Amino acid sequence: MSDAAAITPIGRVTAVFEPDTDPNLRCSHCDSVMTDDDAQCPTCDSPIDWGASHAALRDWTKSTTG
Repeated sequence: MSDAAAITPIGRVTAVFEPDTDPNLRCSHCDSVMTDDDAQCPTCDSPIDWGASHAALRDWTKSTTG
């Protein structure tokens, strides 16, 4: 996982960027891999707060379009 601490607003599920070997987004609730197309986590069905996930989404986009 990245050195940056994941900040999750209370009661919200966010995307967490994991920049390791294969950059991906993970659910802050269950840690499953997801994509920017997901409105809900494909594993735990929690709705993703993409507004609160802006930094993770930005970093993931930069790493995949590089």
